Amino acid sequence: MFRVNESNKKMSGLDRMIKRAAYEGYDSADGRNVSGKYKSFQAALKNSYQAEWITLNKGEENEARWRCLINASRLTEQFDKKVISIDFDSGVEEGTVFYWDRTDRYWIINLQQHTEEAYFRGIITRADYTIDVDGEDYWVSVRGPVETTTVWNQKHGIAWNDLNYSMVIQIKKDSRTVPYFTRHKVVKMKLAYPDATTEEHLEEWHNWKVVATDKYSEERVMQVYLKEWYDNEAEDAMIPPEEPEQDLMKPHIEGPAMVHAFDENLSYSIVGLGDGKFVVDSSKIKISSSTKTSCVIDVLSSKSMEFTLTFIADDGHVVEQLIKVQSI
Repeated sequence: MFRVNESNKKMSGLDRMIKRAAYEGYDSADGRNVSGKYKSFQAALKNSYQAEWITLNKGEENEARWRCLINASRLTEQFDKKVISIDFDSGVEEGTVFYWDRTDRYWIINLQQHTEEAYFRGIITRADYTIDVDGEDYWVSVRGPVETTTVWNQKHGIAWNDLNYSMVIQIKKDSRTVPYFTRHKVVKMKLAYPDATTEEHLEEWHNWKVVATDKYSEERVMQVYLKEWYDNEAEDAMIPPEEPEQDLMKPHIEGPAMVHAFDENLSYSIVGLGDGKFVVDSSKIKISSSTKTSCVIDVLSSKSMEFTLTFIADDGHVVEQLIKVQSI
């Protein structure tokens, strides 16, 4: 009589189960956890109170709406952070800006939580403002000024206060924004007024100056540190500030070509020549200290003006630098 080997029969059934588990993503404990988590996520997209619709690439040809989960994280007077959970197939990543349909607001993804394997999970911050970067608007998240006092100065009978507000923004890091945000760059921030009733007050642009950038901590998002800057027509006409290009292969004076009234401790040095001395052609400018190759000047004027800083080398060579003073 032919008898069936029962152990072989059980092994065959086990093999079929393993194959089926592998096909379903259950071939390992990690695979079972990820697959189970993904199924729970899909169910939550249909039934959860936190389920929302967002729009990627709003207004563009590749605009797409996606279902996701958005949960509370941190909410303060200075920023609004939340947590987004969305399918990896959406293609979102750090630096992605999206439109949250229900809130009628734009948001930027700051950080991805790489411990989540079943779907994309990340920290998002509300982006209520835009910055004009070479003619293209970028939505940015903002941590507003934290200063609570005003610093006043008095000189030659004139009193004025320093522009002391500071701001930190987060913006997508790409080939356009990285070279744009350099130190001392003056940028325009657009402030929108949702309750505006007239066209002329619908939005305003204000000037801020870059003091530092963090282009290294995150792969696709960078932080830009700004300080309050002057809002006037003359200043606006100089955005970006146009300074004459210097031939760095020739002797030249190194230092700012654009300064402000009552600026102090402005440092200049000669490059490409030996010892000599610095002179200025205006009584409104004071050379407070100097060496044979450098000098420090103070601006005594309260009004816009121009002056020439000249370096006269001991060997007779002369180098001039035209410097513009902007009023306060």
